[in-house]
Amino acid sequence: MNVQSILTATHLFNNYRMINCMIKRVLFFVIVLSSFVVSVFSETEIHRKEPLPQTTRPNILLIIADDLTYRDLGCYGSVNVKTPHIDSLASEGMKFLHCYNAIAMCVPTRNMLYTGLYPLRTGSYRNHTNSRPGTVSMIPYFTQLGYRVGLAGKVHVGPPQSFPFESVSGLTANCVSATDDYSYEPIKEFITRDRNQPFFLVTAFIQPHVPWTMGNPETFNPEQLDLPPHWADTPQTRQSYAKYLAEVVFLDRQVGELLHLFDESGLRNNTIVLFLSEQGAQFPGAKWTCWEQGLHAGMIIRWPGIVKPESQSSALVQYVDIVPTLLDIAKSIPENESIKKYVTKSKTSYNLDRIDFDGKSFLNVLLGQTSEHGKYAYGIHNNIPEGPRYPIRSVRTKDFSYIRNLLPNEQYIVKFVQKNPKQPYYPSWRVAAEHNDQRAVQAIRRNEFRTEEELYDLKNDPWEMHNLINSPEHHEILNELRKALDDWMKQQGDPGAEIDVPI
Repeated sequence: MNVQSILTATHLFNNYRMINCMIKRVLFFVIVLSSFVVSVFSETEIHRKEPLPQTTRPNILLIIADDLTYRDLGCYGSVNVKTPHIDSLASEGMKFLHCYNAIAMCVPTRNMLYTGLYPLRTGSYRNHTNSRPGTVSMIPYFTQLGYRVGLAGKVHVGPPQSFPFESVSGLTANCVSATDDYSYEPIKEFITRDRNQPFFLVTAFIQPHVPWTMGNPETFNPEQLDLPPHWADTPQTRQSYAKYLAEVVFLDRQVGELLHLFDESGLRNNTIVLFLSEQGAQFPGAKWTCWEQGLHAGMIIRWPGIVKPESQSSALVQYVDIVPTLLDIAKSIPENESIKKYVTKSKTSYNLDRIDFDGKSFLNVLLGQTSEHGKYAYGIHNNIPEGPRYPIRSVRTKDFSYIRNLLPNEQYIVKFVQKNPKQPYYPSWRVAAEHNDQRAVQAIRRNEFRTEEELYDLKNDPWEMHNLINSPEHHEILNELRKALDDWMKQQGDPGAEIDVPI
């Protein structure tokens, strides 16, 4: 063999070695990648289909307060009032630190909560307005899974065709009632009627909605109460706050009695209990606003054997996420023979895996598989019929809040606060301001006259007292939130100020 042949053979051999090595590397990479993909998809499949060590679908108890600022609960840091029963519930389950409503008004809140859709999607985007005819609530979804779905207490949703709850008596339904005489016997009958059929029961209490007549305000010393910094400090304000806190205590007792009923009925271990504070109280800066005290809600979930006791979550969740989550739980547990006879037969059958919710399930948060959920929480307010038009939109992360007042040259007025003769504290603010009380001056100015845009650092300024809209160092987060709000309004088909008009 000559030299040229040897060189050619050597070259071919070296090429073969190189190609063979490359093939081995590619094969190794493919094997590793395939193993990773299989692992990920297998894990996702397990989480999606078999996350729950249960053989029966759990009962669901949804407890809703009425106009309760989340900060006025002991478990959320209140220094003014003790709420031992709600605090105990929090110690037995998971407390959410970043749960948000999207609208701080009763009727739109409940339409949104029961549908998993934002206010523009339901059509209930201002107070005392029903959802559009044809809107589908959670009720047919759960009856399709064999649940009976009942509501006791305040209703405040419509039309009835969209919300066909089984009516459960016993709780006061009129939220402005001066009395609250209640009985748990009808609720006991509902939850114990058939042990084989799962139930979803909403208990909608009317406390602490005005007129603040329940409970004993004399247990509070008004002079020792710690007032929010955006309120004027007047005797009338402190007296009204004491009356409101007395109703918080009354509510706490009601919740304790309700939970005791479930314990003595033997339903504790197979019942998910979800407590919501609804929206902020009927004080300036809370209800009817997009500020923290209006939209930030308390949420506690107890699920024995599944949700870790004494846990808390920093995941950002919204009210529109609640129905998708509960439905996800119910679907995760296979239907057995004892359930089939309860499944409602109707002309309309829903593909429960393809419902167009605005929210998404946070079941993995409850199972401790992740500590994150959403990136943004959105807010909307239209002031009519509560007062003259004053449309607001907002978006927030866990650390920053951005608010856009769409008609900033208008004066913000809510008749139930500024012009309510039964609530004397706000007129006392005006008197104090006339006497040059600067805290009162600032409180009225903040409440009634606002800039076009507001930006707040929620970590360092939780009461949103310092507007950072002109801060150069916050320019990046400001632009991010502006875009996020624009995108959400476009996605929701929200034209802005023009929808805040008389009906």
